[in-house]
Amino acid sequence: MRGHLRRQVFLQCLIYLLATIGMLGIIEYLLVLENRPWVFLGVGIASAVFVAWYFTVRVEQELLEPIRDMTRMTRQLIGKQMKYTLPDEYVDELALLGKTLSEVGSRIQRNISELTEEKNKIQAIIECMAEGVISLDQRGRVALLNPAAAAMFRLQGTELLGKPFLEVVRNYQLAQVFQEALATGQPQNRRVELVTPAVRTLRIEITPLQNEREEILGVVGVIHDISEITRVERMRTDFVANVSHELRTPLTTIKGFVETLLEGAMEDPATCKRFLEIINTESNRLAQLISDLLSLSEIEAKKQPLVREEFSLPGLIRETLEIFNMSLQKKELQLQLSLPEDLPKVAADRGKIGQVLINLIDNAIKYTQGGQTITISVRQEGESLVTCVADTGPGIPPEALPRLF
Repeated sequence: MRGHLRRQVFLQCLIYLLATIGMLGIIEYLLVLENRPWVFLGVGIASAVFVAWYFTVRVEQELLEPIRDMTRMTRQLIGKQMKYTLPDEYVDELALLGKTLSEVGSRIQRNISELTEEKNKIQAIIECMAEGVISLDQRGRVALLNPAAAAMFRLQGTELLGKPFLEVVRNYQLAQVFQEALATGQPQNRRVELVTPAVRTLRIEITPLQNEREEILGVVGVIHDISEITRVERMRTDFVANVSHELRTPLTTIKGFVETLLEGAMEDPATCKRFLEIINTESNRLAQLISDLLSLSEIEAKKQPLVREEFSLPGLIRETLEIFNMSLQKKELQLQLSLPEDLPKVAADRGKIGQVLINLIDNAIKYTQGGQTITISVRQEGESLVTCVADTGPGIPPEALPRLF
C-alpha cells in the first residue's frame, strides 16, 4: 500500500511535467511560426498556470480530502460521537488509516456503552441501599451521597456534592472519622452517636480508595443506623437488672412470712390465714416475673401484651402495702396515706400497675431512714389519676432519670 501511494503521486507529477513540456513545445513552435512572441508568451504562461492549478486541485482532492475526513472523525471521537465512519472509496494507505480509526471508534463506543451500563447498575444499587453511602475525594469533599445517607442527616438538594464533608453533615465526630481514614489510608470501623434531636447510634465502615500506585484517591463510607439494635440491647440489660431486683422482693417477703409462721404465728388462725394469703399472692407474682423473663423476645419485638381491666387504684395500693408490713415495722417507718375512696376506677393492666407500686414502695422503704415517714397519695387531674410515693431518701441520681422517665 505504501508503494501504491508513491506510484500515484509519481504518476500525477509525471503527467503534470509532460503536460508542461508539451505546452512549452507548442508555445515555442508558435513563436517560431508567428512573429508575435509576446502574445504567445503570455498565452503560454497563462496556460502553464492553469495546468498547475488544475493538478494542484486534483492532488488536494485525492490526498488532502481523506486527511480532512479523518481529522473530522478524530474530532468527533474526542467529542464522544462514536458512530462516524469514513467513506469506502479510499484505496490506499489513507484508506487503511481511515479503516483503523473507524474500528477504534466502534470499539470505544462499545466500551463506553458497557461502562455506562455498569455505572447505571452500580448507581441503582447504591441508591436502593438501606445503608447510607458517602464517598469523599482526596480533598475531603463530598463526591457521592445516596438517598439513604441524605435521609439520615436530613439533607436535601444536589448542591451538596463538591462541598467539604463537615459543612454537609455538621458533625465533628463523624467528620473526624472520615478525615482519619483519608490521612492514614487505613480502614475505619466506628460507632458514633448523633443527637438529631433524639439520640441515634450509627456504625460507620470506611474504606480508602487507592490507585495502582497505592495513592489515596478518596474514601467511601457505609453507614448503618443501629439505633433500634442499640435500644433493644439496652432494654435487654435494663430488663435483666429490673427482673433481678423484682425477684428479690417477693422472695424476701415469702421468706419473712414463712419465718414468722414458724416462730409461732401459725397458732393464730386469722394471722396464719392472712400470712398464707400474702405468701400465695407473692408466689403468683414471682411466677409472673419468671414468665416475663421468659418472654423477653416479646419485649424486643415491642409486643408486650396488656391485660386491661377496671379496678380501684386506692384498693390496689392498700393491697400492695400488706406485703411490706413487716419491713415497715422492722424499720419503724410511718405511713401517711391520702387514698380517697370516691376516685373513679381505672382501666389498665392491674398486674403491671401493681408491679410499679411494689417497686416504688420497696425503694422508698430501702432508702428511708428508720423512724421517718413515707407519703403515698392518689389524686385526680382531669381524666387521669396521679399516684405519688414520696420519701426522705437521697433521691434518684440525675444520670439515671432518662432510664426511668
